[in-house]
This record gives sequence, structure tokens and C-alpha cells, in this order.
Amino acid sequence: FDWLRSLNQQMHPQYAGLLDVFTYTTMIAQCTNHMHLPTALELVQEMRQRNVSPNTHTYSSMLNVCVKAGELDLALDVFEQMLQEGLQPNLVTYNTLLEVYAKRGMWGKAVGVLDTLEQQVGRAGAWAGCYCRQQCPAVLLCCSKQDRGRAS
Repeated sequence: FDWLRSLNQQMHPQYAGLLDVFTYTTMIAQCTNHMHLPTALELVQEMRQRNVSPNTHTYSSMLNVCVKAGELDLALDVFEQMLQEGLQPNLVTYNTLLEVYAKRGMWGKAVGVLDTLEQQVGRAGAWAGCYCRQQCPAVLLCCSKQDRGRAS
């Protein structure tokens, strides 16, 4: 990947197409394993400089990198930027967002995400593999219909 990035695109146009959204997103996702937030941020900036538009998967990966690095405010900023660019969150995005809200104790926001998921994919889909179901059983209590008033 570094070799591809270092190539002069004008001298080696046959390789230019390999630096696409999929390659960049894969490399950003790899930054979570080593907690390389600065590298992930650099890759997103480089994508933009090369006119490679981030997609929902790119943003989901970036959110995850932020969470793993403990940068929860930055994760929320990344999510807002994603929405501003007109991209639609997917289940991975929402699951990572739930993790942010759970770690910050923002139960009302977590309930809102679950409501959105329930509307989009139905109740079963919203709870399947959900972060809060696996990691934060207290969220389940906060998210029940009768407790919604106390969830915030």
C-alpha cells in the first residue's frame, strides 16, 4: 500500500485505479488494530486530496478507530461529517455509535439510535449483534418501552 501511495501517478497510470475507496477503507480499518488514529486521519485527508470520496464503510471504519483510541468526541464529529456529506449510516455505523453513547452514558441518544434501527430494519434486526446487547446489559433496561422516559 505504501508503495502504491509513493508512485508518481502520471508515470504509472496503470496503478492509479488501485488507490480506490476500498483500498483506503481497508487501510483505515487496519488502524484500529494498532490504535493508529493519526494514520487513519491522514489516510482520509489523502483520499480527499486524490479525489477519492469516502463512503459509509469508510466512515464506519473511522468511527471505530476513534472509539478504539478513546476519542469519543472525535467519533461523534466523524459521524456528523458523514451525515453532512449525505451518506446513510448502516448497521455497523449505528452499532459503533451505540458503543460511543454507551461509553459516555448517553442513554437517551442510545435509545434514539435503537428507535432508528427498529424503524429501518425491524426489532429483530436492530437487536441482532447489537453492541449494547453484548456489552451493556444496562442499556437494555434503559431501552425498554416503559423506561423510555427515564432513559435520558
